[in-house]
Amino acid sequence: MITIDGMNFIDCVRGGDAYTDVYDNPKAILEMMDFASDLNVRLVREQRKLIPTYRGGRFNFYQIWTPGETIFISVDAYGQCGAEVFERFGRKYVQRLVNEFGGGWLHVHSDAMRLLPNYATLQNIVAIGLEDWIKPPRAMDHLEEIRETLGTTPLMLNISREELEARMADRTLPGNALYWVNGVTTSEEANRIAESAHEYVARYERKLY
Repeated sequence: MITIDGMNFIDCVRGGDAYTDVYDNPKAILEMMDFASDLNVRLVREQRKLIPTYRGGRFNFYQIWTPGETIFISVDAYGQCGAEVFERFGRKYVQRLVNEFGGGWLHVHSDAMRLLPNYATLQNIVAIGLEDWIKPPRAMDHLEEIRETLGTTPLMLNISREELEARMADRTLPGNALYWVNGVTTSEEANRIAESAHEYVARYERKLY
C-alpha cells in the first residue's frame, strides 16, 4: 500500500485546483489534510490486522521488505511545488505517518530532487526511493550530490535491465545503492542478474562510497 495523504490527497479530490488552493484556500486544505492523515492511519492499521508480518517486518510497495511497521510514503504531489509548500503543507503530515508506524520509506520522483534537502531532515526515514525513468533530470547523473545531501540514508534507484547490465559490464554502475530493475520477466533472469551484481565491483572515479 502507498499512502495518499497531504497534498497527494488534495490532488486526488481537487485536481489541478490543489496547487492554487495553497494560496486561495489554505485553511480548508489543511483541514482536508488532517482528515486524510487520520484516514490513512486508520486504513493502514486495519489492513495490517489482516496481513501477517514477515521476519519482524512488512512488505511494502515495490514488494520491498522493511523493518517493523515501516510505512511507504509518496510525496509525489510536493514535487510540483516549491520547498515552502512542503514545509507548510507537507512536513507535519509526512512526519506524523512516520511517527505513527515507527519508520518511513519515502517515494520521490527524480524531477523533485530539489526537495531532497527538506526530505533529508525528516526523522526516522529508513530509505528514499527515487523514480528515475519518467523524465529528466536523472538521479543517476547527480548521485554524488544526492549522497552528500542525504548522508547515510539508504537510496533506491529505478533502472532498466538493459542499463543495469550495460553499466555493470563497463563498471560504471554506482555501488552502495538498491536498484529496482524494470524489464526482468522470469525468476531465472532475476537470479542471474543478482549473481552478477554480487560479483560486481564499481570503478570509483571520485569518491569511495
